[in-house]
Amino acid sequence: MNFRFLTVVVALSALMLFGYILMTRRQEGHTFDQLKSVGRQNSVNRLFAAKKAGKQKVFQHKIIRTKEINGSSTKAAAKNVGKLKFFFSRENAAAKDNKDQLKAVRPQNVNPLFAAENAGKLKVVQPENAATEEMKENDNRFVKLTSKNADDEILRYVAVNNSSLIGEEFNFDVPTKIMLQNVLRNQTFKRKPVSIDPKASFFNTVVPVTGASSNHYKEFMLNIKHFASNFPGIKVIFYDLGLENSQVSRVKSLPFVNYRKLNFDYYPSHVRNLHTYAWKPLIIQQILTDFDGVMWFDTSVKFQANTDHVLERMARVKSGILFYVGTTGHSILAATNPGMLKYFPMTTADAVTDMFQASAMIILNTEDVQKHIMKWLCVCAFKQECIAPPGSQLYCGPSVRQRDKYAGCHRFDQALINILAKNLYGAEDERYSLSGEEEFAIMNRM
Repeated sequence: MNFRFLTVVVALSALMLFGYILMTRRQEGHTFDQLKSVGRQNSVNRLFAAKKAGKQKVFQHKIIRTKEINGSSTKAAAKNVGKLKFFFSRENAAAKDNKDQLKAVRPQNVNPLFAAENAGKLKVVQPENAATEEMKENDNRFVKLTSKNADDEILRYVAVNNSSLIGEEFNFDVPTKIMLQNVLRNQTFKRKPVSIDPKASFFNTVVPVTGASSNHYKEFMLNIKHFASNFPGIKVIFYDLGLENSQVSRVKSLPFVNYRKLNFDYYPSHVRNLHTYAWKPLIIQQILTDFDGVMWFDTSVKFQANTDHVLERMARVKSGILFYVGTTGHSILAATNPGMLKYFPMTTADAVTDMFQASAMIILNTEDVQKHIMKWLCVCAFKQECIAPPGSQLYCGPSVRQRDKYAGCHRFDQALINILAKNLYGAEDERYSLSGEEEFAIMNRM
């Protein structure tokens, strides 16, 4: 009896022990499965974190790279999340076409002449907080004009009426190209082109402008009184190109003169050399930024009559430029350095025609003038080898009267603007020059 009871107890104990072991194994297996699941999740999390960290590093690298390129401009852009996203989206889009091309963002409240660099085509993003409707309208225009007029065609000149006349390519260093691009965008193509109103008052459309350095001060004082007597109540904008202090005071005292001093810091260093004459087209361009037209006159110009007929005449012949003191008596070819003709070629038939005096010009801000004259005047003025090629000298000897040969002298801005006008208007000289009986001024050099 006792033996049977003991046997039953041992058997039950064995069963209970076996059951306990099975239950423990199951729990351990469940726990192991949970640990494996957690491990997998941790691995996934670590992988996700690593990828995220990698993206952050890439993003940080872009920001650091951008800061290296744009300096303080990126700091300003980084404060605006939307602007930063726009910047990177433009950067990524451009990289598809050119991995080496850098994008430049022009920040708000920065002088446009010091916009950010771009190694290829320069593109300036307009400020997002344009304050006026006029600025918005201009921005819309620039979407269409920028590529065609300021970027793609800046490399070389092609005559508008003769596509076989193709000039040598213009090459600029990056700082010079940036300055030029901004002149073209913010001056040449800033305003909507004008249409000539033949019934408009002349001086409501055209602003008289002149300028002088100290060596032409006496000439200016002698001839400017004739302007005042022929055009009473009309003010002249005078650009100081290097007057002495006493001369500045005298000019400022003239009641019909608005004094300005040309800031050469906005332009390449050669513009400071007044004997390159690069300053004249750049002054004219400054004025056309704010006004519909310019009546430029050198200090040697003496006015003798009124200008009542001028706008009607320019509207009739559909011309945006007018030389109003006649011809030089020699050809364009005779007084144009061949180095300039490399950039702005012309036919032989046109080259031997009269060169008109750029001492006195009326230039209206028409579409043709913007695209085919002022743009290229500025481009050439920014390139010393174009406006003043090596070997250029102003003095011409008797051989200048030979119309079919270069006489060894150069007329700088005058030669350039004659080439551009001739290539634009062709043989119709009467479209952009006055005949003797129409002239209202003469040259009176000292």
